[in-house]
Amino acid sequence: MAIAFLGLRSGSVGLPNKNIRSFHGKPLFAWIVHQCIRSKLVERLVISTDSDEYIKLIKEYCDCDIVKRPAELALANSRDEEFIFHALEYLNIRDMHLDTPVLRLVATNPLQTYVDIDQCIRALNNSIYKSSMAIASAGLYYHKALAVNRQENNYIVEPIDGSCSNSNMPRQGTYGLFKRSNIICTRLSTLLTTNSLINPAVAPIFVPQERCIDIDTMADWNIASSLLTGYYEEEIDYQSFMPSLAPFS
Repeated sequence: MAIAFLGLRSGSVGLPNKNIRSFHGKPLFAWIVHQCIRSKLVERLVISTDSDEYIKLIKEYCDCDIVKRPAELALANSRDEEFIFHALEYLNIRDMHLDTPVLRLVATNPLQTYVDIDQCIRALNNSIYKSSMAIASAGLYYHKALAVNRQENNYIVEPIDGSCSNSNMPRQGTYGLFKRSNIICTRLSTLLTTNSLINPAVAPIFVPQERCIDIDTMADWNIASSLLTGYYEEEIDYQSFMPSLAPFS
């Protein structure tokens, strides 16, 4: 059984306090929390936050482990591994088996499901993988991706070779690119030896593009909200497993 870690930093710049902002009647973080509760493979959920206000709200939605992290681990450039190691120390990792799957979740992907979570955990049953990651199509192809070279007159270039020679190739002659969908899983032993959630042998867990919405701007928020109120809500039926309080025990 896995242990899941959810970081709720209070210092969001793009959308202030987005992690606790009401999303269809519940704080944004509650959506992924309740998917975690629905998971058949997550035994324990740990939420790390730097905010006393957040702690009070978390207790209303989940009877889970809550760890108050120091401000220096809640900066915009803080790595997820930092708050996870802090939480592991607080929880006493000596009580945990080294093969335990460690799951990193985020609150800003409210449309992800327990199915995605369980698939990431199950992927580690294959010994060739050290980590797993949920990914979705980025809607781009390798030779179609472009960047702007801001060092040289803002020319449009391909990130591949620095030119723009291949951008007009038919997409059938290349392969698609993917973006991270923000569920990452690795074993505790791998995390402790590498200090990283992501390792070279990462299993891809493919999810639909709509479940990959990561809210960073108001535009993202509106897109996610529209998806939830349309066909997506009917397909997944979120409300059927949205208890007001659910313990991890």
